[in-house]
Amino acid sequence: MMKKFLITILFICPAIIFAAVPSGSQYNTDNREFMVEDALNDASDTPTMILCFMKNLRTDLMVNKGNYLAQIDEEACNASGQISSGPKSEDKASATSASSSAASKAYTDVISVVTRASSSDPMVAKTWLVVDGPSGPMTVYIQGSATSAKTDSNPYGVFQLDYTGVDGNGDDVMYGVLKANAAGVLEWYESMSFMGMTMINSLSLTQNLVTGTGSGAVRRTMNNSVYAYGFAYDSAGYCRVELSKDGGAPSDSDEYCFDTREAQGVKTVWDYDLYDATTGRRYDLPVKGFPVRTTVGGVTYFGFADYHGIHFDPDVIGSITDGASLQRDNGQAAATDYSVNISMGKLDKITKTFVSLASMDKYPMNSYMDIPSLSVTGSEYKFYYDHDITSFVLTHNRVCGENGCFDTPLSPEITITAQQYYDLEQGGIGSWVPGVGGVYITRNALINANNNSPGSSVEVETQEKVDPADYPPVLYCVDNCFTSSSIDAFVTKIQDGSWDSEDHAYEANNYRVNGIPASSLVTYTANGLTYETDGSAAAFPSNLSSDDNDNIDATQIPWGMRTNALLTDPSEFTCESWQDGADYCTSGLWNGSISEYYAWRTGHKRWDKNYVVKDARGDTVNFSKPMEVYYQVPTDAANGNFSGKEVMLDYGGSGNLWGFPGSCFNPSTGSFTNSCGSYGSWLPWVNRFEIPFDEDTGFVMTGRNQTGTKYLVKGRFGAVFLTPFAAKKGTLTLGTASDLPSDSTVNVGPNGTAANYIGAVPTKPDTVSVKQGEKL
Repeated sequence: MMKKFLITILFICPAIIFAAVPSGSQYNTDNREFMVEDALNDASDTPTMILCFMKNLRTDLMVNKGNYLAQIDEEACNASGQISSGPKSEDKASATSASSSAASKAYTDVISVVTRASSSDPMVAKTWLVVDGPSGPMTVYIQGSATSAKTDSNPYGVFQLDYTGVDGNGDDVMYGVLKANAAGVLEWYESMSFMGMTMINSLSLTQNLVTGTGSGAVRRTMNNSVYAYGFAYDSAGYCRVELSKDGGAPSDSDEYCFDTREAQGVKTVWDYDLYDATTGRRYDLPVKGFPVRTTVGGVTYFGFADYHGIHFDPDVIGSITDGASLQRDNGQAAATDYSVNISMGKLDKITKTFVSLASMDKYPMNSYMDIPSLSVTGSEYKFYYDHDITSFVLTHNRVCGENGCFDTPLSPEITITAQQYYDLEQGGIGSWVPGVGGVYITRNALINANNNSPGSSVEVETQEKVDPADYPPVLYCVDNCFTSSSIDAFVTKIQDGSWDSEDHAYEANNYRVNGIPASSLVTYTANGLTYETDGSAAAFPSNLSSDDNDNIDATQIPWGMRTNALLTDPSEFTCESWQDGADYCTSGLWNGSISEYYAWRTGHKRWDKNYVVKDARGDTVNFSKPMEVYYQVPTDAANGNFSGKEVMLDYGGSGNLWGFPGSCFNPSTGSFTNSCGSYGSWLPWVNRFEIPFDEDTGFVMTGRNQTGTKYLVKGRFGAVFLTPFAAKKGTLTLGTASDLPSDSTVNVGPNGTAANYIGAVPTKPDTVSVKQGEKL
């Protein structure tokens, strides 16, 4: 993965006041934080994460209250880690699972105690947590002391955090210090040992939030070499230069400068909130999730329950079994009893609407194609419809190798006219469109691109999860069917090592077919939370090892499996006259006669499980499902193929707006690209557009075609990728090697002195007091 240097600069984004929404509303007063993302290195990721952790511990609210338990969303504090890289599959299976994955949170348990002798004494905090270290779980001991609060000229206040990491053998593998002085200088020094190597990283940063200026230096170990860099920035630009390599001359002495003006960069937003379009009040889902705890092997673990299920640490969630007891964690109040039922599959219900092929002009699409007569070999393809030339342009195909499957640019691209595809007489084209959903281009639409009537247009799918209480008793499958037997055979190959990258777990007679004989019809029978074939669950086993999961990731089903249409009446699987020899066909999906159906999905990821939370009476807790909203992308060449298009997104509550289509971004050129690099050095994958903080254009609607209820949107947290700014070169005073801090670390773990040791890890409190910055 390409590493990035995350300079801890916050864009100061003043609220823009409009007449329509009150100036004092949450829409206008909620903070916005956007980090500068520069392709230098990730040396400051650790201090950024530490600051985020400590902020969300809310030590200020727990002074002199004894030991308390906090839960921190570690991924939310890993800003650089939130930016993925490399080409991403955007087909139906990956998009469906990615949405569930985005909703799945794993919290890190943190024990802390905060003391303060008097209002004139420092606030002292001792903290213990377990994180993934270089060679397994690592216990981190932290002692912090704060003597003054932050100011406009000193954005961090005066504090010092000393930390020591100890591995499972009791050896020190990490020690560091993060501190800020009265002059506004932030310093960080860390040493990490791994496999006989010691890596030392450090940072010095002086910044002024009033003037928007700063400078400093950073040192990091990378590819067995030690690099030092100096940098500086102001409100318009950021520049950096390599100072040295391995203590000698730099390998590249050129100065590189970038534009830090927000409007000039390419922004990717991780957290969005929705607001009432009249009052400006922040909008959240009515029945939100809540913190829960459970006991496994005599140990109490803390997690979260919501519409998507239950969320615990990955090592814990696999040990929670069907029927397990849960308690709603109400902080200091008495807990409320719940239970959870679990299955390894989920049922979705799909409803269709109809639009013209012309309206899909330039939308990126994804589909499997195998057309030898047109030089299209069997593979997953990315393509788009170009209405100006009434043709489909294939831009990428899926290439699988030992490192997995990736969408790779075609050279040259392949163009197929709509008439050519029509003349093949093999039906229409089913595809997945990011920001829209599943679509099916009927055969008749190929020769009448302006038609929007059923059977002669493009069918657009809307999908919702079905509650197990509403499962149809029996469902029938023709295409992309899997059974308990086909899954067992696949898992056997995974576990005995005979698998390869072309393997999947679908039935051979029902894989990517248009019609089948009666003998191949697959029947799914509901049984509790699952569907069965041949008397056994048509779902992945729950006891796969981590090696099994890694191997499945390298096959044709890294995102799990999903059937094509399931119907309650097999007679609705009608066949066209040309489908000789077939008894059941998917023609109804092409001609519009099937406008509502089901799909069963299963897989090896934790989000493929169906978790149903029930209260003490046995009633299912009906959490609010994510709300579908629609955004009209402005007509602007910078928005690529989505310019002027309406896209569908899912709002899962405060901070969670999913479904943005993306593309690889090249920071060196400041532009999006179809070439994502190569394995080990992928370019970052960035949202193709953002929703601006603007009442006139920054809003979504709850209905297609900009109908329904209007909500304003505000991006709260994200990153801006800088674009080159050559004119800035030579205008800033960059940091030097003398700015780098020396080793002033203190060992606060068990291997240090008795005077500095903060003590053994305390017994974990029975209740959570703080969850991701919120006091319960």
